[in-house]
Amino acid sequence: MRYEAKHNTLKSHAQVVCNFKNSPKTLVRICQVIQSNAYGQNRFKLNQMTCVKGETVLVQDVLSREDLIDRGFPLMKSVFKAKSLKQNGVLYRLKMNVALESSMSREDNMPLFGRIIEIIVVNSEVFLKTRLFRCPCLDPDVNAYQVTMSQDNGHMFLPVSRLAHWKPVSLWKLPSKNLKRLFISARHIIV
Repeated sequence: MRYEAKHNTLKSHAQVVCNFKNSPKTLVRICQVIQSNAYGQNRFKLNQMTCVKGETVLVQDVLSREDLIDRGFPLMKSVFKAKSLKQNGVLYRLKMNVALESSMSREDNMPLFGRIIEIIVVNSEVFLKTRLFRCPCLDPDVNAYQVTMSQDNGHMFLPVSRLAHWKPVSLWKLPSKNLKRLFISARHIIV
């Protein structure tokens, strides 16, 4: 697209604005307001998906077959089972950790985290099957949630659009003798 046609709105606003001290800042602010107005009216559909690795399989051959059957998919329907997938610029891979539910939506006021064990794409919608972490406490010394893998093998199957935070989270350990203590940093979006 030509520069003149693409930036026509900014050019028209630049002629009207009488601020000559910091005109780039003013034009950027106008552009942000226009974009947020467009997003607020749902005129943009952000669902760009790129499957990096994977294969097409039947519902009966995946780990989350019970969850897919509960959603109304027959056993002989083909689905795409991905090893890694990029959606809206965010890369999801097997064994990555994600925030499933925020602390405000839970009774125990602790967020729910999980590790991705399967990525399924059905009708251009991405579903994650995760193994749940147990989150006993928020450690105030390191400002992070202490997590352990749940013993009851709890799983959750949900679409990427319902994640509490769209970006995967990282596990880390304190440099101490107790290597079983894993932490996930407390972010303001998850809390």
